[in-house]
Amino acid sequence: MVIKLTDKKLLKLWRNAALERAGYKCEFPDCNIKYSQLHAHHIYHRSHVSLRYVLENAIILCPHHHTLGSLSAHKNPDFKDHLVATGVRTEEFFDRLREERNRVQKNTAVWKQECYDRLKIYL
Repeated sequence: MVIKLTDKKLLKLWRNAALERAGYKCEFPDCNIKYSQLHAHHIYHRSHVSLRYVLENAIILCPHHHTLGSLSAHKNPDFKDHLVATGVRTEEFFDRLREERNRVQKNTAVWKQECYDRLKIYL
């Protein structure tokens, strides 16, 4: 059976994989906010096709640390620096992501299948 791999399906799989990896809790340093909803945030925007479905480009955040708080991923221009300073991610980690981000990748059916194959263990 051939599965039509849409962006929506792959992003849902990417999100579920990120949630499992994070232990279903906010990955912001010392977060103790109790939210029932968690968000999967692309560290580098999903417009970078080479990173769109890459698990390493995901971080799980509560709504406060995703979009609402002053230190949130969408409001704090130094968010990535904060992750490095607090040990959540390393500078080398971001170097690898930046290198991959700069790679040209078309969002083809073959690319989607490769991404699906990497993420399907989280089904």
